[in-house]
Amino acid sequence: MGDVADAIARGFTDQAGEDLRLLERLCAMVDELGGQAARNLAAASRDLAAQGERGRGLSADLSSIGEARSSAQAAGRLAAELAADQRRASIVTAERVAQRLQAEQRGRRTTSNPAGGTRVPR
Repeated sequence: MGDVADAIARGFTDQAGEDLRLLERLCAMVDELGGQAARNLAAASRDLAAQGERGRGLSADLSSIGEARSSAQAAGRLAAELAADQRRASIVTAERVAQRLQAEQRGRRTTSNPAGGTRVPR
């Protein structure tokens, strides 16, 4: 997001639009891969739950994956919104990007579940 804000501040709005679309696709990939990893770890953690310490380590890993997926989902939503704004108006300012990023970071409260799903309030 910082690179996109810099590009906009320097007047490279065409590049910023491309960057936003790329960021949106990358975030979707991170979310998908994170979900697959979480499902695999959840299956393994059920098998290892009786082993105590190792099972707790997997639970921590699942939590980290959930947080990463949540961040990727939020960044993807933000990129999509900013790309849509840019298509509607020829001028998207660096301040607008920074404001949306700060609002998304302040408003994000996540919950995750071991099956790989996460919920992020909008």
